Amino acid sequence: MWADSFMEHTLTLENLLKISQANYFTKQGEMFSVANMKALCEQVMGSDHVQIQHGTQGLKVDKSFIIDEIKTGAIVFVPYDSDHNHDPCLKKGLKAHWALIFGLLEDDNGEVYLLARQGKSNHIGIWKYSDLSASNANLKQIDPKRCDHDYTIPNGGIEEGLCNQYLILKQVK
Repeated sequence: MWADSFMEHTLTLENLLKISQANYFTKQGEMFSVANMKALCEQVMGSDHVQIQHGTQGLKVDKSFIIDEIKTGAIVFVPYDSDHNHDPCLKKGLKAHWALIFGLLEDDNGEVYLLARQGKSNHIGIWKYSDLSASNANLKQIDPKRCDHDYTIPNGGIEEGLCNQYLILKQVK
C-alpha cells in the first residue's frame, strides 16, 4: 500500500499508542474521535506525504465522492460497529471499531462492495457499501458495561466523535 512507502519503518503499534496517549487522544488504544484520528495521522505521516480530509456528512451523502476517491487510490478510515465476524453491524456504537477501506468492487446491478481491513481480523472484508454506511451512521453510544473513566471520550460522546464521519487519505505526489 502506498502508505507504507513513507512511514517510518520503526513505527510500531506500541509507538502509535504512546503518541496517542501523549496527545490525550486515548488511554488504552481506543479512538472515539475522527478529529483525533486525523490529528494522529497528520502527526505520524506528515503533510508532505499525505493529504487528509475529514468527512462529516456521512457515507450515504458522500457516496459518489468517496467511491471516486477510492478509485483514484485513496484509502478511507471509517469507524463502524463490528460484529463477531468483523462485518458491519448495527449495535448503536457498542462495538465501535475502525476499518481501513482500500478498494471496491461493483456488480452488474450497481451494488458497491468495499474491500476492508479491520485490525482484529486476519482477513480482508468484502462489505456492501450500504452496510458500512448504516453502521457508521448508528454510532451513538459507548457500551454501558465499560467505564467512561477508562476511555478518552470526546465532548458529545461517540455520536459527536464518530457518527457519520470518516477520513480520506490521499498520497501527495
